[in-house]
Amino acid sequence: MDAQKNKLEDVRKEMLSGEKHSAIMIGRIASIFTIMMYVSYIPQIIANLNGHPVNILQPTVAAFNGFLWCAYALNKRHRDWAVFIGNFPGIIFGIITVITALLAH
Repeated sequence: MDAQKNKLEDVRKEMLSGEKHSAIMIGRIASIFTIMMYVSYIPQIIANLNGHPVNILQPTVAAFNGFLWCAYALNKRHRDWAVFIGNFPGIIFGIITVITALLAH
């Protein structure tokens, strides 16, 4: 009975290990795509600097969203660095986009 129980426990641990690895990989990939999403503000920033201001609603919301996700990631018991790293550029690029749009008006 104990041998069967130990084997079931080993199978459970192995499954959890695989799930954890998958979750880590998904988190890394999601962070990369989140950073790419925020870096895509560069053309809008360039347009602002060239005197063609963009609407500030979306980058304002993105900056607040990035701030909230970063605060969430840092306030967890076990900090979620994938969430923090993925969303921090949203704060920076969102603010830069808003500032350059306001200066272009």
